[in-house]
Amino acid sequence: METPRGDVGLTAWQALVDTARVGNGTRVLITGAAGGIGHLAVQIAKARGAYVTAPASAADLDFVRCWAPTKRLPTTARIPRQGFGTRMSSWTSSAATTPAGP
Repeated sequence: METPRGDVGLTAWQALVDTARVGNGTRVLITGAAGGIGHLAVQIAKARGAYVTAPASAADLDFVRCWAPTKRLPTTARIPRQGFGTRMSSWTSSAATTPAGP
């Protein structure tokens, strides 16, 4: 069994809190919400009052649902590279959404 690593929590915290300054009312799209960093990112963003959108596959939907994102995208949703900002704005219902992170 592998030892839990605190750096995944730190990565999520630094991206959302230190870099993006996520807070009450911020709209956040977290891809990979079922992953090691993603599930912590959902919890951190929700705890800070953000509106969280989290896409998940059918296999991961129950796991992602445990973290209570505000909105879950349909499992058939794909996030294309071209037009990402426009599509993200429509998914999060905000015209002023700015992607954060690397």
